[in-house]
Amino acid sequence: MSKNEKGFNVDKFDELNSQLASQYSRLSAVINTVVDGIVTIDKKGVIETFNPAAERIFGYRKDQVIGHNVKMLMPEPYTAEHDYYLNSYLTTGSAKVIGLGREVVGQRADGALFPMELSVSEMQVDGEVMFTGIVRDISDIVEQKSLLGDQVARIKAIIETVIDGIITIDEYGVIESFNPAAEKIFGYKTDEVIANNIKMLMPKPYQQEHDQYLNNYKVSGIKKVIGSGREVLGQRKDGSVFPLSLSISEMNINNKKMFTGIVRDITEQKKYEIALSQYRETLEEKVKQRTFELENATQQAQAANKAKSKFLSRMSHELRTPLNAIIGFTQLLDDEELTEIQRDNLKEIALASKALMAMVDDILQINAIQNKNINLKLEEVSLNEAVKESLKLLTPKALGKSISLDFNHEEEFFVTADYSKLKQVITNLIDNAINYNFERGTVRILIETSEEQVKISFIDSGKGISKEQLKTIFSPFERASDEYTGEEGIGIGLTIVRELVQAMDGVVGASSTQGKGSTFYFTLPLLRIVGTDEK
Repeated sequence: MSKNEKGFNVDKFDELNSQLASQYSRLSAVINTVVDGIVTIDKKGVIETFNPAAERIFGYRKDQVIGHNVKMLMPEPYTAEHDYYLNSYLTTGSAKVIGLGREVVGQRADGALFPMELSVSEMQVDGEVMFTGIVRDISDIVEQKSLLGDQVARIKAIIETVIDGIITIDEYGVIESFNPAAEKIFGYKTDEVIANNIKMLMPKPYQQEHDQYLNNYKVSGIKKVIGSGREVLGQRKDGSVFPLSLSISEMNINNKKMFTGIVRDITEQKKYEIALSQYRETLEEKVKQRTFELENATQQAQAANKAKSKFLSRMSHELRTPLNAIIGFTQLLDDEELTEIQRDNLKEIALASKALMAMVDDILQINAIQNKNINLKLEEVSLNEAVKESLKLLTPKALGKSISLDFNHEEEFFVTADYSKLKQVITNLIDNAINYNFERGTVRILIETSEEQVKISFIDSGKGISKEQLKTIFSPFERASDEYTGEEGIGIGLTIVRELVQAMDGVVGASSTQGKGSTFYFTLPLLRIVGTDEK
């Protein structure tokens, strides 16, 4: 063991020095690697240390801030308040921030303000008062809170404005929320039902059944109503009982089981259903009578008439459902005081009856196509010939609206297709171009080719189709606006076009500019092109 002249244990001193150096290195490593900013200041607010995380947060290098007042990291009014607060604390010992954490606003080197979490602690170093601030940039957290707040506000607005009643209850059946639509449906104010059992909204025997069901569900976990919808009876504040549609869902909030019920008053719907049922029964009785008369007539007819009778009987069966709807709704609306919308609906119903057979044919065809029950005879056919035959068929209709049809290709294009289906597709697209065109408009038919494909476009000068309608134009039962055409349909013509083209290994599409017109096109495999000289 070595000692110096004054008797100090040099080895022990070196060992302590080494331990202190090691501890200092570890502490420095911690301070320099933590994600939170660590800033120390003296009692005058002058910055003495500034770790790398603080550099990243504020955008300053430590040599730019050390020796400067910490106010440089604060915007107004914090800048003016800081020195006053520090002096007040040193004089009175009254701490407002020290030892606590709070959210404040910081200012970066570029002047940008940002929210941060600050906690300040006091310490004594060599008899001098020092303060350590731990700062954390919470910009992302604040932004998420803001977004969450917006989402909550939107959800609340939806719940407050929907036409369906929305009610939440706890696992004991106690009502916790009751939206305005529920108030309107049941006649209670929210404060009259909150904290009361949901049974108050039910007539007997549903009240007893509800408690039993809830208890059984808590014990067994078997769902009979939850997750599905059904029709039940509700009871208003005035005691009146009414039919309602109820769907219940389950949720867990903070480990607390909750149930949400969505209710809709279906009183008017039930009235219409009863009326429709009565009309349907009457109509079915008449149909039975007519069927009986037809059967008697067919027994006396010749063999040809038997086939006709079989056809009529079959079609009568197939058409019964749409006829029930048409006649039922027409008579129902006729008995009521009509609004403008209802008057338009009545007109549509009357027009629909004339087009019923065509609709059934289209529906049967689209059903056959989608079920792959369609036989295609794919062979080499002339695209030009199919266009010319379709034009010949539709020229009188175009002349009736003074619409010019333009198709002029000297070359002849041969494709792989089923000729009858190809002609059906072309006829449908030309017919649409006429229907949705203005008087004295034009329809141009243009053929373009690539190495293996031919593209045929049908370009009209009509009103055009909106972007929203264009997205679903080939979907079943979607139609472009018919406010300037009297043509009727159920919106499956273009669906048939799409299915037929795809079945023939082609692609169909459309583009449109409102006010200028629309272009519908399809492609097919190209076999060959015959020029004028070859013809």
